[in-house]
Amino acid sequence: MSGKVMSYLPLLALPLLVGGWVVVNGTLRTCPMCTSIMDAVTGRGSADAEATESSANQSAALGEPVYGLSAQSLKGETVSLKQFAGKPMLIDFWATWCPPCRQQREILAGMQKELDGNVTVVAVSVDDSATDALKYVNQKGAIGQELYVSSDLQKRFNVASIPTLVFVDAEGRVHEVESGVHRAKEIRAKLEKLGGAELARAQ
Repeated sequence: MSGKVMSYLPLLALPLLVGGWVVVNGTLRTCPMCTSIMDAVTGRGSADAEATESSANQSAALGEPVYGLSAQSLKGETVSLKQFAGKPMLIDFWATWCPPCRQQREILAGMQKELDGNVTVVAVSVDDSATDALKYVNQKGAIGQELYVSSDLQKRFNVASIPTLVFVDAEGRVHEVESGVHRAKEIRAKLEKLGGAELARAQ
């Protein structure tokens, strides 16, 4: 009988070894899967998410100006957001590999006639390279001013997920920062708060 028990000891020890491995690597955050398990057990993941969200909100604080920021066009030219002063601005953070981002771009493309002349749309790619974004834009078409994300924009808008829309008033101050896909009706309503009369007449 004791011999049978001894033969099962390695199997009994296996869960302990795996559990210990998960705890150690999850705590050190050297294994993504182990880290996820430990975060779920300890609740650290939700706390980190809240901290990240708080940091993002602080980085893109409402009322902060954006006209001092600049970026590169997809062709490498320096573009200052100040050149878009005088009317509301809609900044769309996106990437070619992101299906919801492509959906958001299609929605904005469908709104181009009513936005043209009333709102400046600035699409900011966060792709690994501007070349990837330029290739996509050349195939699918531009939706506004097409830029590549810069350190300026990364510092001001600590975007944790994409697509993210930033609504800026005619004085260049941030009014709202919203993640996820937004329908035309939702975008229209938010833009009308920034300078609604002209946009409403354009419908």
